[in-house]
Amino acid sequence: MNKKILKFILRLLEDDKGSPLVEEGILIGLAILSVTILVGLILNILGWTGNSISRIFNYLNAIANGFYGFP
Repeated sequence: MNKKILKFILRLLEDDKGSPLVEEGILIGLAILSVTILVGLILNILGWTGNSISRIFNYLNAIANGFYGFP
């Protein structure tokens, strides 16, 4: 019984018909993960930049209102 299981496992290890398909699947998965992370970072940076610019304009508006005496 043990010899049959061992032979079956060795035969599976020697069979390389599906290995290119598995390799391509792994590469596609890594590519999708990388693109997702990159898009997330870009959107996060754009959001941070937009918030910073908005705050700068709000501060400039407050300074201009205080400088010119507008209520």
